[in-house]
Amino acid sequence: MDNKPYILSVDDEEMNQEIVMDLLEDDFHIKSVFTGKECIESLSEQRPDIILLDVNMPVMNGLETCKRIRDDAEFKDIPILFVSALASAKEIQHGLDIGADGYITKPFDDVKLKEEIMSLIGEKNA
Repeated sequence: MDNKPYILSVDDEEMNQEIVMDLLEDDFHIKSVFTGKECIESLSEQRPDIILLDVNMPVMNGLETCKRIRDDAEFKDIPILFVSALASAKEIQHGLDIGADGYITKPFDDVKLKEEIMSLIGEKNA
């Protein structure tokens, strides 16, 4: 197996998942899931190097999903990067306050997203 980092991408919008996949699939292994519940369940199948997490999702939103991951001793150190259309300073700060390691707003700049992912993965492996 190659050494590509593994990303778990969580977004309820299929189009957003396709954009992320097209952008990142050459440099990363990516699994796409569409709900916070699927995200939590996927953690025990294969531990991701980073989680890309949307905020606005039905049933369990990204904030609740992030909180659950941070409350789980086994997974609390996985970097979480919110990728969200919620762009106010208050919304971004709230995401960081509950435990996200970073926050990128949609529509995102491709280069910035890759740089943020590599920065967060690098910090974890340093």
